[in-house]
Amino acid sequence: MAAKKVNKVKIDGEQLKLARRYEIAWHKLFYEKARFAQAAIVEEPHGRHANELAKETRRLAESDEDIPVTGKAEEYLQVSGKHY
Repeated sequence: MAAKKVNKVKIDGEQLKLARRYEIAWHKLFYEKARFAQAAIVEEPHGRHANELAKETRRLAESDEDIPVTGKAEEYLQVSGKHY
């Protein structure tokens, strides 16, 4: 039996840029939350606090506003060797 060929999805530059904006926005907003909200998001990824964070992340990432790269997002970009 032959192994199935897996087709890789090609991501263009615009999609990659938007994915990075989402990553940066999520980290920025997550670390601005109170500790109890951060814990609630981690413990219940489909809960009220996580849904609220997802909405805020979408709004920020898809806006034209500049997003400062801070905290874990900065570490992610350094480790991956990618720059926003």
